[in-house]
Amino acid sequence: MATVTKWIPASVEDVWAILADPRGYAFWVVGSHTIRSVDGHWPGVGSTFHHTQGHGPIKVNDTTTVIEADPPHRLLLEVRIRPFLTGPVELQLRPDGEGTCVTITERAKGGVAGLAPHFLTAPFIALRNADALRRLSAMAWARAAALERAPDDLSAATT
Repeated sequence: MATVTKWIPASVEDVWAILADPRGYAFWVVGSHTIRSVDGHWPGVGSTFHHTQGHGPIKVNDTTTVIEADPPHRLLLEVRIRPFLTGPVELQLRPDGEGTCVTITERAKGGVAGLAPHFLTAPFIALRNADALRRLSAMAWARAAALERAPDDLSAATT
């Protein structure tokens, strides 16, 4: 299991608003290019978005489905990038001062990555998710700033 935590200079509600917009995942999830469609009312349990994931000529169409949701504090997803990876991704949001502490936990359970030992896959997943949280932070800060309720310092959102 790979776990990454980042403090984001925006409220839990502003961070949740980014997570509650399935089309936004194409901008903050590393390797995601397009959200092709959404089934159900995201992020309701059982709702699914269809995405294109990959780099260069290797792109895969697959899905992400909500397994559990406790707005605005927790979202558990089943992510599929078959044949490379399937597994749970949990996002937890906790108020922290003028911002939000966001923790993302992911484990490769299926696909090629699921066959590899955890000690090999976890560092790569953690690096990817650290970059994803950096992107999520910038988006949440920009949303909060547009609503005139963000802290004045953007540097925490991009580091």
